Amino acid sequence: MTDGAVNGPDSAGVFNAIGNAQAMAEITAPAIARAKALPIWRSDVAAQLLSGGLSNINLIVDDSGERYVVRIGDDEPHLGVFRANEVRSLRAAHAAGVAAEVIYDE
Repeated sequence: MTDGAVNGPDSAGVFNAIGNAQAMAEITAPAIARAKALPIWRSDVAAQLLSGGLSNINLIVDDSGERYVVRIGDDEPHLGVFRANEVRSLRAAHAAGVAAEVIYDE
């Protein structure tokens, strides 16, 4: 294993757990800060990572006793992911009674 390798298997084919944890922290810390800074919260909020999301970071945010799921992600054209389309689909799914309400998007 070489110094500075944060992603990928080491020479034994085992992922570098410490490096992967550091890389994940570098990715999630800005997303958590962004979620906590959204203008919709009534109080200081607590946010924690929620598993899942292939092209976004999912968080559970607690605000004054209410729990919300926050999804942070950018458009990924090479994957066919466009967040505006996603929001429209989620709003339609909510109107049909099969998805949670979208409270805020940007």
